Amino acid sequence: MKKEATIIALVNQKGGTAKTTTVENLGIGLSKQEKKVLLIDADTQASLTISLKANEIKSIFKEDIDDIKAHQDELWQVMKSILQRLSTI
Repeated sequence: MKKEATIIALVNQKGGTAKTTTVENLGIGLSKQEKKVLLIDADTQASLTISLKANEIKSIFKEDIDDIKAHQDELWQVMKSILQRLSTI
């Protein structure tokens, strides 16, 4: 039986509520438990991306990035679905 993904969304309109720090630490903790983790930085300030130094580590994960690019349409559909569900909460 194929295991479904678990979606965790951390949302708060107010600034300064440790959203980025919480997401970063949660992602790191789950990855240390050998879970597959996809963190999506939807913030226009790109704080999570900058914090994780994504531009510096992307060469390490080139195969993963190439795989993501190959499936970007599918990933976008998933993102749209998630955002639609969040807007109903």
